[in-house]
Amino acid sequence: MAISRGWPVITADGKRVGDVTEVHGHYVLVSHGVIFVRDRYLPLGSVDRVENDRVILTLTDAVLRTMDLSKIPSPPVIEPTTQAMAEPLAPGAIDAGYTSDAYAVDAGNYTSGYQDDSVTDYMETPSYTRAQPNGLVEIEHGLNLAYSDLGYGQALVLVPGWPFDSAVWEPLPTILGDDYRVITYDHRGTGKSDAPWDYYSVDAMAGDLHRLLVEQALFDVTLVAWSTGVTVALAYANTFPKRVTRLVLLSPVVPQWLGDPESADLLTETSILDAATQEAWANQLREDRPAFVHEVVEQLVGPGLSEPRRQWLRHRVLLGGHHAMAKTWEALRAYNPTDILESIQAPTVILSGTGDRVSPPALGARLAGLLPHGTHRLLESEGHAPFLRRRAAVIELLRELLTTPDVPESDEAPAWALAAEPDFVARMEPEAAPEVVSESPAGQDGPAAFPEPGPGAAPFDNPALVGEAD
Repeated sequence: MAISRGWPVITADGKRVGDVTEVHGHYVLVSHGVIFVRDRYLPLGSVDRVENDRVILTLTDAVLRTMDLSKIPSPPVIEPTTQAMAEPLAPGAIDAGYTSDAYAVDAGNYTSGYQDDSVTDYMETPSYTRAQPNGLVEIEHGLNLAYSDLGYGQALVLVPGWPFDSAVWEPLPTILGDDYRVITYDHRGTGKSDAPWDYYSVDAMAGDLHRLLVEQALFDVTLVAWSTGVTVALAYANTFPKRVTRLVLLSPVVPQWLGDPESADLLTETSILDAATQEAWANQLREDRPAFVHEVVEQLVGPGLSEPRRQWLRHRVLLGGHHAMAKTWEALRAYNPTDILESIQAPTVILSGTGDRVSPPALGARLAGLLPHGTHRLLESEGHAPFLRRRAAVIELLRELLTTPDVPESDEAPAWALAAEPDFVARMEPEAAPEVVSESPAGQDGPAAFPEPGPGAAPFDNPALVGEAD
């Protein structure tokens, strides 16, 4: 049951109590009045249902008047277990449930015991601390995640790609916040989120996302993921499907597919992010992070942005921990989502830029073909960040998806797209690819910025890895 800020709260006998101001794990803060504002703390247990963007209570107005709603209600009491404690082990005996793998027993592991989100457990239980809007939320004991919660209405959660934090989306959240509730956040180890020493796996990052949604009482969300953030969104949709309405994947990057020769052979187009480049990035990151960040910002989002904007994004990337950045990159390189794709039932739209040399359209086509409800669309755009270069087209796509009950199954491309996607995954001859006609204004997108890399080129002497401006 998803409740959004701004929704009116109605009693069982039809009286309006006020409007939702905040939504927390076990209560809703409701404000009433304009000049003399009264705040009421309603337990979630008093909510009967949600319909037509209204919250309907189980209580009548007369009953509410007899209740003290001026304080935060106590969280539900969890009854202690009555199960008998296990007998102590004999001296020298080995517990059969013991594992020497520290990751498997640490709180950072989100894949053991939490596969079914219908079970009430730690992953589904809010912390009951008052999470400050547009601030920090505790996702583990002592581990805080920075997030922003803007606007009202249907929930959009924006998942950034490595090595960026939520700042890379600007100004998209502010624009979308006029019509939707937009949640952005910094992955662990990036931006203003905490950077623990370990646990930077894709599953751990998906678990962080889940804790954020639990704390904000969010269901029926649309996950919008970009670049390597797509792997986090896919892992989340597989593990916690009940909270996801749809996926929108922008310029997807799966480093393991691009770095593995057998997987790369399945694509009819090559990416500049091959195994050699991925290793070069890892080495450069460890040896000289500021220089690496300077080049990667140019490579991934730089073309078309002003120099002050690029400098600001470099600063934001460098806010994250060096160790976190390196470990996250290694985890992304090792993660292969192939085995989980057939289990993801959420309707998924994948958007690829025709001139993207980091995430070629062939990768998006392959991903769509492996998802049960995947749709692949093309957008005439150079560079790797279509939400920056073709922001209006991306916004139109999101509005279209959010105003329809499901992803359309028609083969007819919507107005913002170029055409129905060509079959990039099949091993077709080059001349079989259909011609793509640009709908963008003349001069908006320049010529391709990535010439073919030369053999043996150094990682940042090669123009294909530097990302010359369009």
